[in-house]
Amino acid sequence: FPSHDTPGDRLDLLAYKYYENVNYWWILAEANALGKGTLSIPPGTQLRIPANYLTLVSNYEQLNK
Repeated sequence: FPSHDTPGDRLDLLAYKYYENVNYWWILAEANALGKGTLSIPPGTQLRIPANYLTLVSNYEQLNK
């Protein structure tokens, strides 16, 4: 669980850092109950970075067919 203390970090930028895809910001938002109207992250937030993101993406795509 990395602690978020870097000003300017956003869910989309962290999604790119960890998943190489800014469009996966919603995975971080869902895992951390964030992103309701903003991509910013409150300072000091302990972030969960799901390792099984490809499974989450596949499940999402199946639900939206």
